[in-house]
Amino acid sequence: MIISSIGIAVRRLIAIIVIAVGASFFVQLPLHADVLEPTPAVTRNPHPFIRIFGLPTPGFVSPVDRGRLGMSLQLTSFSKQSNRSNETLTLDGEAYGANLLWQQRVGDRFSFDAEIPYIYDSGGFMDNTIDTWHDILGVDIRSRDEAPSDRLLHRYEDPEGRVALIYNSGGGIGDARVSARWHINGQNTTGSLFALRAGVKLPTGDEDDFRGSGATDYFVALEAAWLTPVFGRVRFHGSVGWLEIGDADNDALSELQRDGVMFGHITTTIQLTDNWQLLGQLDGHGSFYRGAITAMAEESVQLVVGTRWGFAGDYVGEFMVVEDPISDTSPDITFQLGFYRRY
Repeated sequence: MIISSIGIAVRRLIAIIVIAVGASFFVQLPLHADVLEPTPAVTRNPHPFIRIFGLPTPGFVSPVDRGRLGMSLQLTSFSKQSNRSNETLTLDGEAYGANLLWQQRVGDRFSFDAEIPYIYDSGGFMDNTIDTWHDILGVDIRSRDEAPSDRLLHRYEDPEGRVALIYNSGGGIGDARVSARWHINGQNTTGSLFALRAGVKLPTGDEDDFRGSGATDYFVALEAAWLTPVFGRVRFHGSVGWLEIGDADNDALSELQRDGVMFGHITTTIQLTDNWQLLGQLDGHGSFYRGAITAMAEESVQLVVGTRWGFAGDYVGEFMVVEDPISDTSPDITFQLGFYRRY
C-alpha cells in the first residue's frame, strides 16, 4: 500500500510538471525581457470556507523595479465528501477567480502591496476531464464517482445542526488585502535578504456568499530570500508568519474557527534562460477550524509547479498548476495564469 501511494504521488508530480511546462509553450509570447526576478507564485488556498480569511499570498523580499501591476486568473475544482462525529461536509463545484495585484516600492527600505480578488462559484464543466486525469494517475477518488456531474454544492453542518451553504452560482468582489514591508537589509539583488511584513484583510466581500468573512484579519510575516544563484541557476525564497482571525459571520463556522494560524511557503526557481524560469513551491498553513472532518480541521499543504517567462521588455507571464499532495483541506486541482507589468 505504501509503495503504491508513493508511486501515485510520483506520477502526479511528473504529470503536473509536464502540463505546466508544456502549457507554457502555447501561451508564451516573443521573449526579450531582462533577467526575471525569483518571485514566489501568487497563490492562496481557495477552499470555500478558508478563502474567507485573510491568508496572504507570498510576497517578494526585494523587487528589482519600482513596482509591479498585474492580474492572475484561477480555475479550481473541488470534490470532497465526509461524514464523521455528527459533522458533514460536501465540497463539490468549481471556482473561477481573478486577483488584481499592485506592488510599489518606496525608497530602499519599504514597499507596499494591495490585492483585490474576484470570486465566481459554479457547478463548472471539468468533472469528466478531472475524472480522466485521476484515471491516468491511478487515483481512486470515490467522492467524484458518487457525486452528480457539474454540481455546485459546498455545505458544512456542525454537530449542533448549524449550516454553512453555497449552492447558487454567482460572483463578486472578495475581501481586499493590503500590506507593508520593511526591507531589513535594503534592496540588494544578490546575497541573503530579509524583510518584515505586516498586513490587514478588509471585509469588502459578501459574507452571505462566502466571498468574505465579515471581519477584519491581521498578519505578520518574516520573509527571506537567497538571490545569489546556486549552481548558477537556482534561487530560493521563503516566509513564515502568523494570521490573527476575526470571527466569521456564520454560526457554523465561527463556533469552530481558531483565533489564528501559522502560514508559510518555500519557493525554488530555476533560471533556464534570462527570460524563462521554472518554479516549484510549497504553501502551507495551520488548521483554521476544530472538528473531526479533516477537510475542515486539518493543516494544509499545496504543491505549486509552473513556468514564468518575460516578454516585451517589462512584462512577465506565468502558468501554474496547484495540487493537494498530502492534505484534504485544499482543492483537487487549480490552474493559474498570470500576467504582470514591471515598472
